[in-house]
Amino acid sequence: MRMILAHYDCKKDKKQSLDEHLWHVACSSRQEASIIGQGDVLFLIGLYHDLGKADRTFQDKLLNNPNRHVDHSYAGAKYLCSIIGPHLKNRGVDKNERMTFNEIVGYVISAHHGMYDLCYYFDDAEYYGFNKFKNRINRDLDGYHYHEDIKGYALKLEKKLCDYGYKDLRELIDKAFDNYQQAMSSLNWQDKSEWDYYQSCMVRLYLSLLKNADILDTVNAYGLKISPMDKTERSFLKHSYLAAIEQKYASFGQPNNQLNTIRTEIAERVKERGKRDSKGIYRLDLPTGAGKTNLSMRYAFHQLVHHDKSRFFYITPFLSVLEQNASEIRKVTGDLGVLEHHSNVVKQVNEDDDDKDSLLSAYLSDSWDSQVVLTSMVQFFQTLFKTKSANLRRFSSLIKVDKRLFEFFIVAFNC
Repeated sequence: MRMILAHYDCKKDKKQSLDEHLWHVACSSRQEASIIGQGDVLFLIGLYHDLGKADRTFQDKLLNNPNRHVDHSYAGAKYLCSIIGPHLKNRGVDKNERMTFNEIVGYVISAHHGMYDLCYYFDDAEYYGFNKFKNRINRDLDGYHYHEDIKGYALKLEKKLCDYGYKDLRELIDKAFDNYQQAMSSLNWQDKSEWDYYQSCMVRLYLSLLKNADILDTVNAYGLKISPMDKTERSFLKHSYLAAIEQKYASFGQPNNQLNTIRTEIAERVKERGKRDSKGIYRLDLPTGAGKTNLSMRYAFHQLVHHDKSRFFYITPFLSVLEQNASEIRKVTGDLGVLEHHSNVVKQVNEDDDDKDSLLSAYLSDSWDSQVVLTSMVQFFQTLFKTKSANLRRFSSLIKVDKRLFEFFIVAFNC
């Protein structure tokens, strides 16, 4: 029987089957998303994200015509949306809730190679045309074989779901919907605009998790094994950072004047707060020379260890401040597990750089998969709002992090 491919490198004659890719992405994205209780949603999305590659038209592109454009992102969205809505309706789920979940899952799959606006807007701001998402999954596609190739392949996938903890597709949908509902019910929103914003954040988060798993498996399909940092590595780095900053404070010895006595008192308070504080917004208002960089590290590293945070972000709007303090942070942490990412250090991508070190460097900067990330406010806001692939991928790195926003600035306006 002919192997259905996900990836094919004709120069190196390397192939990856679609089965292998889909299950790898589903499992990998589930593992990452389980940290925040969204594992089943990402398993569902990951398993069907490249369903369109089962079409003979796409297979011909891979093997015979690599420059041909074939839309493979629509199929998984089309297939799942034809099942999720009716199934949740039979469960008695509210119409708006099931339609929203249906559209989120479908949109993430259809947009995993490029985000797009949902609506066609006209001159009148109160009026907009038909939904682009619905048009994309419902339009007739000449030369595609949805009914002949896609649906049959999807049914074969579903027969293996029991090997991954699900009785069938309906049970997977139920668990995924419950994940989504649990996340949304934990949010406090005041009006519809705020609710819509949180929905957009969920879409961005799901896309980020999917794209990271997809790209990582694609890179590894060609034999260059790059793995995300695992729990053992993270735990080692957390404790080594904490030991290093405590050793630094111990090296100061007993205070010998009033200023150093005050500094020591502040440092002890910060240490205790680092152990005790739960999630929230906290300010450290201190003058220049008070040792804010070291205090920030002490607080953050206690948070990493005592509250099981995944990463420490140091973010500032000024590159001069960032570069200076990045140097001070590295003196404590060393280079292991530390990523400095801003316009002065971003490397230009060379398409010929296909060695593992170059790919790993690109992977780290595109995903922020480091224990400590030192970056600018520009990069941070781009991660929150821009639609470039790398910005989307970084978004999920903000899960369970200890963020430190340093030195805000005020802009005055004449009214």
